[in-house]
Formats: sequence, structure tokens, C-alpha cells
Amino acid sequence: MKIGGRAAIDHIGEGFEFMPLQTEYNKDTIKESILNKLLRYYGCTIEDATPKQVYAAVASTVRDQIMLKWRFEKEARRSEKAKRLYYLSIEFLTGRWLHNNLLNLCSTKEYEEAFEELGLTLRGVLHEEPEPALGNGGLGRLAACFLDSIATLGLPGDGIGLNYHFGLFQQKFTNHKQQELKNPWITKESWLNRQSFTCKVPFKDFTMDGVLYDIDVPGYDKIDLHLATRFIGTMNYGYAGTKELNEALVSRFLVIQMPDQNEETLEKIFTTSFPDGKPEAIEQFIGLFLDLQKKAENGEISTKALDLRGILASLRAIKQGLHPSLAVRMGVINKCFDGFEKEIVEDVVMTRIPEEWTAAQVF
Repeated sequence: MKIGGRAAIDHIGEGFEFMPLQTEYNKDTIKESILNKLLRYYGCTIEDATPKQVYAAVASTVRDQIMLKWRFEKEARRSEKAKRLYYLSIEFLTGRWLHNNLLNLCSTKEYEEAFEELGLTLRGVLHEEPEPALGNGGLGRLAACFLDSIATLGLPGDGIGLNYHFGLFQQKFTNHKQQELKNPWITKESWLNRQSFTCKVPFKDFTMDGVLYDIDVPGYDKIDLHLATRFIGTMNYGYAGTKELNEALVSRFLVIQMPDQNEETLEKIFTTSFPDGKPEAIEQFIGLFLDLQKKAENGEISTKALDLRGILASLRAIKQGLHPSLAVRMGVINKCFDGFEKEIVEDVVMTRIPEEWTAAQVF
């Protein structure tokens, strides 16, 4: 069996037939497609259709959507002349394809909305799909994940494996004894696409005809980023509670060393945040941060109390009418849980923010 990654599919398989492709998939077009397929292929309405027929119509609609996506990618691939990647595995534990394809196409919500108006449920439709018996175990799951990754990254590639007609077995108990039965998972509504390619496979006493099939693996819908897009990560190195970045992560970034806050930068932050604050009071809050910063640098206190957000939050609380000493206690002092450290921070605060201050003296 050949499982397609980003391979373009040019044919119509034995399972579903394709009607002219929709160019847009939303709740209304999905409903229209399902109803049309039920009428065309089974001569029935949604009220008369069996669960299997509904599943087939939904799966056919999803495959149409996949084909639309690949039709444009196929055109792009023709000009690239890129090499193809082939992943050979004895098994592929893909899981059921309908739900996986809906997730990859980012269309689950639209289909759920269409199902609701048709009187269907997503769970009910998904229940009708048989489990593909192409793998069973870690090796098969890893191989299937590789295919998903290849497709999501937009790499031209295929997975090559065996199309097991009875890969797993049904378990049945009779008179408290286990019986193993065949589990024929390949049906007319299967996601397999038969190819025209065949070959002779010789065995010791006989020869078989090998037939090539494709299974569509669309990959997760990608977000195309602008070429100017950059990812920025920040951390406060040495800050209480943070951990040092490992080499593997650091190697993926350009590092900008940010200087410590000084009086000039703090003045800009405080005056911009509180333009209506009284200059002499704002100066004391800036001094409070610088005093605590000096204590932290000397190892007298930890960086827990060196909290610029906490001081700014204290000022916002004071602006709302909270008493300054209480606001600073909540925003700065109470963040120290060590008794000795808390006394040091409290002494620093008292030298800058007098107990008798009122909110009117700050704003």
C-alpha cells in the first residue's frame, strides 16, 4: 500500500466518486454537498438514509475538500522539481481517517454546525467508520506521525507499506472461550484509492498481482507567516522562580541583553503611567524601587520584593482611593514570605513612603 503525503491524486478511486468540487467550504456548502451525494449515489434524503450512507456522503465531502487543497499544491509542486521522500514501514497505525482529516482541515466546527441543522451528531457519524487495520503498535504509530509531519510541513513524500485486508481480528467469546474472527475493514466506502499500477509478486508456489492504493494524508492546515515574522521570547534571568534556559533552546534565539532599570528609565515609566501623579511622591516610589534593587544586588534580600509591577499596582490602588501604606504593603511587602527579609523590605518602604501619607498627597 502507498500512503500519500503531499502527493497529488489524479484519479478517482474505487470507493467514492467525485462530483464537481466546491471552492468554499462552510456550513451551508457542506450541507448542500452531503444532501446532493445522498440523492445522487443512494437516491434518498437525509431522513431516509442509513447511518452508513450518511457516513459515506460526509466522507466523500471531506475528500472533495482535500482534493481542492491538493489541486492548488500540485500546481505549485510542478515548478519546484523537488525530490520526494519515501518512508517504508511494515505498518501504519493511522487511526480513523474522517475525524483526523476534519482536524487537519480545521473544519470540525463547520461540519458540526452542518450536522446540527441536518439532525446529525459528529459522534454518530464518526462511529460508522471502521478502524483501519494497517498497524498495531508503537512502530505503526510512529510511522503515521511521520506522515502527518511530512504533510503538515509541505514536504513532497509518501509512506510505503502493506495493505492488510485482515490486519486485526475480531474478538468473540462463546461459552467463556475466546474466538478470533476475521475483521474485514475494507469496504466500498473505504478511503483507499486504487491506482492503475500493478505488479507481479512471486511466492514459492504461486504468483499474486500486487495492486497499488493511495490514502490521502492532508496534514494540518498551516498558517503562512509573513517573511518579516519573528518570534521573541523573554525571561528575567536570575529572577526568583525562573530556571536557566538549556543550550538547545538558547541556540535557537538571538539574545538581547537588557540593562537593569535606572532612574532615567524608571522616571519615564512612572510619569507615562501616572501623568497626574504629584512629582515629589512619584520620585519617592522611583527611589523605593532603586533602594530595593540595591539591596537585591548586595544579596540582602531576594528579588521577590524587587517587583516593578507590584509598585505600579500599588500606585493604581492609591489612585482608586486606597491608603498609600496599605497599598504598598499589599503590592510589595506582603510578597516576602521570609520574616527577616520582610522586616528589611518594610524598613526600606517606611523611609520612602511615610505612614501618614494619604491618597491626596500622591495624586
